[in-house]
Amino acid sequence: MRVSNPARTKIEYVIYGLVILAVAIYGFHVYSTLFRDDTNERRGLIAIYQKVHLGDDKEAVERIIYQKSAASWRVSEGTDYLTVKTPMKFGASNWNVYIFFKENKAAAVIIRNSDTLKMQPPNAPSDKGDYRQFFK
Repeated sequence: MRVSNPARTKIEYVIYGLVILAVAIYGFHVYSTLFRDDTNERRGLIAIYQKVHLGDDKEAVERIIYQKSAASWRVSEGTDYLTVKTPMKFGASNWNVYIFFKENKAAAVIIRNSDTLKMQPPNAPSDKGDYRQFFK
């Protein structure tokens, strides 16, 4: 016959309760991140889009991006492009701004979601310049 230790049983219940609480808090965080309203983020990306003009040099574009970017956005840089990415949203519906450069001058500015560069998201401003030249 097995005899249970009441002190050990209480500790196990406390540990189980803490684990369940931690999982619930993490789940709420994930849910609120993936299903959040991103209207303000889209407005911020449109502000960057409107400030960057074709022919602007790369340093001026970087200043615009760092002035307008939110802390949660990621900025990545390649040899001929800059990308401003907002936090991921369910369905990859978050918007990103891609700025392509030719000879250190802005040659194309587009807004896309995380799924593809080929399709413009609904209600996004029209493309500036021809970005397809960078994928030949």
